Amino acid sequence: MNNCQLKDNVNYSKKILIIARGGIGDFVFVIPAVERIKKTFPKYEIHILASNKEVVALLKDCHWCDQIIYLEETIKNMVRVIKRLIHLRNSRYAVSLVMVGGAIRSAIIPLVLGIKIRLGYDIPTILCLGKIVYTHSLKPEKKHRAILNLNLLKLLKWKWADYTTNLIRNISPDISLSAQKYLAQFKFIQNENLIGLQIGSSKNQKWKRWPSLYYKELIHIINSHWKVVFILFGNQSENQLIDSIIDRSDSDIKIIKITDQNIIDVEALISLCTVFIGNDSGLTHLAAANKVETFCLFGPTASWESYPYGSIDNAICSNKCRSCYHMNKLNIPFRCSNKIPYECLQSLDPAMVFEQMRHKLECLLNDNLKMEESKITYLQ
Repeated sequence: MNNCQLKDNVNYSKKILIIARGGIGDFVFVIPAVERIKKTFPKYEIHILASNKEVVALLKDCHWCDQIIYLEETIKNMVRVIKRLIHLRNSRYAVSLVMVGGAIRSAIIPLVLGIKIRLGYDIPTILCLGKIVYTHSLKPEKKHRAILNLNLLKLLKWKWADYTTNLIRNISPDISLSAQKYLAQFKFIQNENLIGLQIGSSKNQKWKRWPSLYYKELIHIINSHWKVVFILFGNQSENQLIDSIIDRSDSDIKIIKITDQNIIDVEALISLCTVFIGNDSGLTHLAAANKVETFCLFGPTASWESYPYGSIDNAICSNKCRSCYHMNKLNIPFRCSNKIPYECLQSLDPAMVFEQMRHKLECLLNDNLKMEESKITYLQ
């Protein structure tokens, strides 16, 4: 590890470029590091380069982000992207940091922009590439992605031992109130417990999904213990997937489907949940960042790398053939090579999953119900 020090230089502007080209989950794990950078270097502007529209929307209310740079990296827009990168060279950034989860293209961008100090994690799969694209680099470690992003700051000779690595997003009161009004149209009563579920994942990572029939069984088990309201979150392409669960569920189970809201409204609705259950995907990590008790179901991805931050016990995974995706360093399309395809997810029995989260559910749902009942008694 070779360190550098950020010093004022007349040839470069007081701007720091953060490359965060991943999805929503990757964005969540960037928050602690970028907040710390802003506090450590308050005189510098923080520019975030993203390639996900939903991440761009979430960035707009981040006080630590001075400018958002959106690159829509499709073949159709490639000429426009190249022109944008050429224009960005004029920004003369003092330093760049490539956050975990952006693949090889993220590492190449700062080199193309001519940034003098380029920080990131080495790419051991491709011989010597890390030494070419980065001026200062770290070797990847078996740690949570949020910690890995924070560790990049060590390259700037900064010690963060005294810093509490909180990973929190706060919903504004106005947006939260709007979310409550939205739920009212489904005859949602304010003292009811909400359990949010993300049964899908990004279209390129469908292999992260726990089987939809398992989700249906889990909903039935939970409903047999507590009368709660379930919110199934997804996008328009997951309508059929969610409908298949609703259609097969008993009529006495109250389920709300959310597939037509923008990411800001979705996050506000998630923040109202008592519990959130989902695959290793964006909305699940967004729930944890909003201080919702979050349980994450893991298959091929590594739980130690992206468990709900601060709650490693809430990472639910099988003890059979798993955590192989982290070996896919080139980020090429992933396929299961096991004799039983995706046994890691198939072997996660709904009853077993429920037992693993049962104690916390009892504490959360029972205590919340007692608290609301005491309010009602007082009002009467």
